[in-house]
Amino acid sequence: GHGVAMTFNDAHPKTIDVMISHCWDEPVGTFLRHVLMVTEDRIDVGIFICFLSVYQGTPEEVDLQVTQGSADAKMGCFAQVLTTVKQQGGQMIVISNQAVVDKGLYSRLWCVWEVFCAAKDDVPIRVHPLTGTEKHLFGEVGKRNFDPSLARCGNPSLPPPPDEARIKAAIETGAGWNHIRDVIHEACKFTTWDNWTICTSGCMLGPCCVKALFQAVESMPHVTRLEFFYNGINDGGVEALAEMLKQNNTLSVLALNNSNITDRGAQALAEMLKINHTMTTLRLTNNKITDRGAQALAEMLKSNRTLTELRLHKNNISDRGAQALAEMLKSNNTLRQLYLMNNNITDHGAQALAEMLKQNHTLTMLVLNGNNITDRGAQALRKVAQKKRGFYLDF
Repeated sequence: GHGVAMTFNDAHPKTIDVMISHCWDEPVGTFLRHVLMVTEDRIDVGIFICFLSVYQGTPEEVDLQVTQGSADAKMGCFAQVLTTVKQQGGQMIVISNQAVVDKGLYSRLWCVWEVFCAAKDDVPIRVHPLTGTEKHLFGEVGKRNFDPSLARCGNPSLPPPPDEARIKAAIETGAGWNHIRDVIHEACKFTTWDNWTICTSGCMLGPCCVKALFQAVESMPHVTRLEFFYNGINDGGVEALAEMLKQNNTLSVLALNNSNITDRGAQALAEMLKINHTMTTLRLTNNKITDRGAQALAEMLKSNRTLTELRLHKNNISDRGAQALAEMLKSNNTLRQLYLMNNNITDHGAQALAEMLKQNHTLTMLVLNGNNITDRGAQALRKVAQKKRGFYLDF
């Protein structure tokens, strides 16, 4: 028989770019919405979802497809799919669900095997932002006490099925359980214990996906932090996010690190922060923001009265950007921490910041190391900082 995928694509089979690692016992509607959230902007991508790709026939027919007729798990279909994903420069996306939060996704041995195969082939492993908590992945025992050797295939109350013995044999005669555990920990390093943080790593979120993600966040008022790492969200996604954040009154922390954001994205965020009155922390580390973006953020500080932390390190900000921030901080009495390390600031920018510190009495931390500041600029900063009690200066 044919699986659903082949039924639709028999005439023109797709090459697989993305593999979804998930488990049974999940509401299919919720699962598919989660899939679309991280793939919708790539309409031509080939996605492997096992229950749609594998023909759901008799147990013997399913086993033959999964094993490809081999007793060696390394020759099975999932390992071969991930080899193709590697060749295509794709990724594996891990999607857990609410039905497994007691024991976690990685109580399922097939999911353990998939993450191992992906890591072995250097396939990027991405955890879905809405099901990426420790509970979703590791259950009540948590990440620290997780033991992959206890994972099972199928119903744990029944005798082990044949695929369980095959997978365990492949692991035990290969990398071993400790290595598997380390691989899973690395893949899930950005996870948090509960949904108070929505954290996404590397899912390549475009504007449509950002909107879907934000709509989900809006339905969870207990979420207060939204963090993106290596997502390629870029300016289009940031503009969509900024527009929606203008009306949001629950999120307090927004991190958009390593996200290819330029001045255009920084300007959109600055306009949002002129309206948003709950955001306290904005982190824009390792992007492509220059003086123009810094000037837009500085202009925002003229009217914003809630932001207390601004991180702009590892961008392309020079003296003009530093001078603009310094000028606005002369009158801003809210910001407490400003991070500008690893930019292109020289003594001119340092002196402007030193002059600002003479008038500003609320900033408690200024970090400038990794710039082009000489003893002259350092001396100007140090002279002012020494007179400020409880002030931390690093240059």
